[in-house]
Amino acid sequence: MISVEEDNNSIVANFRAARETKQKPLVLLFFSSLYEYIAVRFVQIVRIIAVFLGLSVAGTAGLKSFVVRKMYWGRTSFYRSSFQFFVVVVTIGTLLASISTRTDIFATEEAGIIASSGAIGNNDIFLQVGTTESIVETTASNVDYSILKYTVKSGDTLSTIAKEFEISQDTIRWANNIPSGRDTLTVGQVLDIPPMNGVLYTVKSGDNLDSIIKKTKGANKFDLIELNNLVPPDYKVSVNQKLFIPDATYNPPVVASSSGGASYVNLGNTAVNVAPGTFVNPLLYCPGYKFVRGWRYSHTGVDLSKSGGCPINSIGSGTILKAGWCGGSMGFCTVIRHDNGYSSVYMHGSGTYYVHSGQRVGAGQKIMYMGCTGRCSGTHLHLSIAPPGVDVVSNYYGRINPAGIVPY
Repeated sequence: MISVEEDNNSIVANFRAARETKQKPLVLLFFSSLYEYIAVRFVQIVRIIAVFLGLSVAGTAGLKSFVVRKMYWGRTSFYRSSFQFFVVVVTIGTLLASISTRTDIFATEEAGIIASSGAIGNNDIFLQVGTTESIVETTASNVDYSILKYTVKSGDTLSTIAKEFEISQDTIRWANNIPSGRDTLTVGQVLDIPPMNGVLYTVKSGDNLDSIIKKTKGANKFDLIELNNLVPPDYKVSVNQKLFIPDATYNPPVVASSSGGASYVNLGNTAVNVAPGTFVNPLLYCPGYKFVRGWRYSHTGVDLSKSGGCPINSIGSGTILKAGWCGGSMGFCTVIRHDNGYSSVYMHGSGTYYVHSGQRVGAGQKIMYMGCTGRCSGTHLHLSIAPPGVDVVSNYYGRINPAGIVPY
């Protein structure tokens, strides 16, 4: 048992030791405690973040696995439609977000929406169901289909060609102005082959979108506009422009006689045998004719004359595009699109025709009788030709010199 004296001695000793010990300032003690507190909290926060990151990584991996499984399963199940719908929604949202960054959608102007950086450019890129496409300016020539060119070989028929390209025979007929009921093709003849069943229609003078649709059966106005990239708001079409009308049918009018006072004489289909694509003299049945004037910049053709006139024949096989009054300086004329892609026009006829529009003719076949109609001085034939892709009637300076191409 500790005595009172010993206890007093212990208290005195502790007091002396405390006095001898150097005490720290209060400020240092505060910051020392604050550091210890922050260190403890920092360790706790780091541990919490580590746990959160671990859970996020695990959750992301699980979500990725889930989405991949749904994509795979969706190939043959209901999930395919659901996933595609999700992708479409995301695509539309992305597109709208992209446009909204360029457009002041909160503009208070009367127009409602004002482009903040001008018109949207022609090379904007957007994501559409996993593909990247470029938006380009739409023009009448920028159509969403292609027309193939097929050169007829020995043994070809409309039936075999239609089977080869998996389209109907009528589709080929309409595209190449081949009369109904005639299946005979010429070796070397070049055919336009549309990509699918429908009507490849060549715009004529006075045509508009509504009148073209009325000429066909089963035509869909929206499909016609979209496939041929017709420009809004009026969707204008131009003469000789080619329009493809998918899944439509067509009964082209057959002109039995020429207009403007012309007469029609049926002489059969007499023609001469020549190599495919070869041109012949347009006056095979006109002995004694004379060369009057040749091709120059101001006279894009050749003039051949004979007093009293004589029959004029086709320089090559092809299809009659027009046989009648052409007006202006041409008078009565015949226009032929040849099988090798060239086209020819024969002017100043008398008004007597041996052919009609839409008819197939061979090289050397009589087409009309020489005269002096239109702007003319003396009975003669004016012959002009144009290379493939050029309209021989309307494109005056697109015509080429017949010399060396057509023997006369």
